Parts: sequence; C-alpha cells; structure tokens
Amino acid sequence: MIYRLDPAVVWFPGDGEVRFYHPVAREFRTLDGTAARIWLLLAEGGGSAAIAEQAAVAAQDVQEFVDLLLAQGLVRIDRQPPGPGPAEVLPGPAPRAAGG
Repeated sequence: MIYRLDPAVVWFPGDGEVRFYHPVAREFRTLDGTAARIWLLLAEGGGSAAIAEQAAVAAQDVQEFVDLLLAQGLVRIDRQPPGPGPAEVLPGPAPRAAGG
C-alpha cells in the first residue's frame, strides 16, 4: 500500500527534524529522529514495508506510526495504481497520412 501526505499539511524539513502545520487541527508540530525519517519517506510516496527497510525500523513500528498519521488526517492511502494516469499519458507519434 502506498501512502501520500495530505496536501493541505504545510511542512518543511530541517536539522534532522520535520516541522509541519496541520490546518484541520490548527496545530504546529515537530517530528524528529525516526519519525522525521519516516515522514520524509512518506513524502516520496513509499509503502510501509519499503519505508521500514530504508529507515532500518521494524515494519510493525512503521505501520503503527502510519496508522496514527492516517487517524489524524495527515496521511492518505494512495488508491491510484502505479504508472501514468490519464492526464500523464504521453502522446505517441503523429498519425501518418493515408497513401504517404
């Protein structure tokens, strides 16, 4: 399963931490350490297993943290299949004229 940060959340990384503003809760928060690393990997669109591997954290711990973020409305499940969507389809070669 792939996760995406809620686009309404304003955030920025810095000095081993992530600071963000949650507009629904009207709160500023700071994540540090492993939580900040997981957040940054979520921002890249990762799934919990891949994030656990990259962050060198137990998959269960990552999933618990992601579940908490989901419950707080900070993260969403990306239900769009991987690959280009309809708006991202690149045009093919121009059609050839008949007889030419």
